[in-house]
Parts: sequence; structure tokens; C-alpha cells
Amino acid sequence: MSKLQKAIDRLRRPEGRPVGFVAAVRERPKAMLLGVLVREPDQLKPTVEAGADLVIVHAPEPGAFDAAVAAYRDEKVPIGIWLPHVDEATANGLASAGWDFVVSTLEGTRAGAIDPERLGHVAVFLDADQVPDAVLRALGPLEVDAVLVKRAAGDFTLRQEAELIRVTTLSGAPLLVIVGHEPTASEIRALRDCGSAAVVLPEGATAEQIAAGQALLRSVGPRKRSRREGAEIALVPSLASLHIHEEDEEEEEEF
Repeated sequence: MSKLQKAIDRLRRPEGRPVGFVAAVRERPKAMLLGVLVREPDQLKPTVEAGADLVIVHAPEPGAFDAAVAAYRDEKVPIGIWLPHVDEATANGLASAGWDFVVSTLEGTRAGAIDPERLGHVAVFLDADQVPDAVLRALGPLEVDAVLVKRAAGDFTLRQEAELIRVTTLSGAPLLVIVGHEPTASEIRALRDCGSAAVVLPEGATAEQIAAGQALLRSVGPRKRSRREGAEIALVPSLASLHIHEEDEEEEEEF
């Protein structure tokens, strides 16, 4: 299981009640994880140190980042790379170099190239509204860790929210949504409620914007369970049940 999948699982894992009489001090749960896109190797360290929960390197090839990524091999922060093409040799090289996951289109990824035991996979759909339902349903058996989409510029409408709900409902995969440098609280609430696991700040995000993003995610907080939740009949079948991850047996620290 990739670090990215573990981070998403920790985010969504309900907290148990404290045991005994000692009150545990916990940070307020966040609405989602905060990711950041970077393009240059020297941006990786300051982005992690600024508090990003995950980092996506957007580069044509990984070589220039190998040394920087190796320094975080044993850290909890998931670091992935967005590549135009992925074959078996590329995927094996990424896993050996310490990358946690790769972001790629389905068309640009060779079938069977990615071993999910060694490397996570995030499928990217920049034009999500153009993706057929059948393709989204097929993502369950393909064992993708998440789906990366980009929110359209301008006001976030109910039509756009419904489209994101379609993607996550049919695919059974959590969403990573690229937003602007300064998302609003209403935008965060809407993205959280349509199945997003992370918002991703675009390239050039400053340490101040990363800190502000984390504060906003904690301020908004996780979605409260509705009284009607669980009572609805699922009208659209999902293959999420086929996307099974082994539970991590080791106890890990909370974010």
C-alpha cells in the first residue's frame, strides 16, 4: 500500500474514544489533505517543510529529482511524479528510486506496468466531464489510489460539483483536486462533500499559502454524518468493493 493510500485512510479513519482518564490532546481533524504541485528539485524540501501533506512533481522525467526524493524515502509525506508516459521499466525505476506514486493518464500508461505493491498510481483526468461512465467504473479493478482532476476556473457551480460526484461514485476512488492558490471555505466544503480526499495547490505556492491552506482545512473540518446517510438506495452501482487494500497492521501516528 502506498503512503498516499495510507494518508487517505488515516484522514477518513474515525477516531476512537479515549481510553482511561487521561485526556488526549488532538488537533482538530481536517476536511482534506493538502497537496502541492512542484516543478523544480529545489522546491521539494521547502514545500515539505512548509507543511504539505503530499507533493506531486510535474516533470517530463524523474532523473533530476532522484536525489531530493531519496532523502524522503523513510518519511511519511507521499511524493509522486506526474509523467506523460509510464511503462514497466519506468515504473520499476520510480519504485527503486523511492517515489511513492506516479500520476499518469490511462492512455499514457502501459497495461500491467505498475505493480501496486511497489508503486501507487493516480489516474489523471483533466477533462473529467468527457470521461465515459464505463471507463470510470473500470478504475476499481485497476486499483488506482486516487483520481486527479482540475477544478475549472471561476465560480464552483452545482453542475461542476455533480460532475465530481459522478467521477468518485462510479470509480470508487478518492479525488485529488487541483485548485487555485487561495481556495475559499465554501469551495473546500463543496469539494469535501463530493468525495475529495485532497486539494492540490498549483505550482508556485508559497509557504504562507500552504500554511493558510492547512489552517483553512482544519477550520472547515470533516463532513458531519447526515441522519439520512446510509438510508439511501444506491442508484448507481460502484466497483469500489473490488478495490481492496490490505489493512496496514502497523500502528501509525496521526497527522
